[in-house]
Amino acid sequence: EEHPDVASALADVAYVHQLNGDLEKALEYRERVLAMRQRIYGEEHPEVAGSLSAIGKVLHLRGELDRALDVQRQALEMQRRVYGERHTSVATRHLRLAEIHESRQDAAAERASYEACLEARTDDRSNEDVRRARVGYAACLLRQGEPAFAAEQARRSLAELDPQRDAEWIQRAEAISKECGS
Repeated sequence: EEHPDVASALADVAYVHQLNGDLEKALEYRERVLAMRQRIYGEEHPEVAGSLSAIGKVLHLRGELDRALDVQRQALEMQRRVYGERHTSVATRHLRLAEIHESRQDAAAERASYEACLEARTDDRSNEDVRRARVGYAACLLRQGEPAFAAEQARRSLAELDPQRDAEWIQRAEAISKECGS
C-alpha cells in the first residue's frame, strides 16, 4: 500500500537491519522507502530528502564513500530548496557530509562542511546532531593541528550539550580539551 505510515514502517525495518549490521538489507529497504515517498510526495519534499540522506548514511557505512557523498549532496540541495540556508535539516545534511569527508580523509572538505553545519543551524537545541556538531568540528580542528581553536570549540560545545542526553559527547569534548592542554 502507498501510504506515509507504510513508508515510515519500512524505514523502521531498514533501521533495524542497519543496527544489526545487515547493510545490504538496510539499503534495499531504504531504496524502497525512497521510491514510495517519491510517489507519495513527489520529487521535492523533506521526506524524500530524509530518505536520500538515510541511503547516504547506509552507503557511508558500507564504505561506498563516493556514492554516499553524491546522495548526501542531493539531500542537502533539496533541503536548501525546501527550507533555505538556515534550518536544522540543512545543518544535519552538512554534518553528514562532514562525516563522509572525514572517512575520505579530506580534511579541508570536512572542515568546510562542519563550518557550514554550524552556520546553518538554528537555536533549536532539540536536534542531537546539531548539538553535537561542534564536538566533531573540534576534533577536526585538532586533527588539522589547530589545538587552540579546537579547545575553544570544545569549550563552546560543553556549554551547548545536554548532560542528560549527551554524556558520551561531553566526554569527547572534555577529552579534546584535555588533549589541547586546556
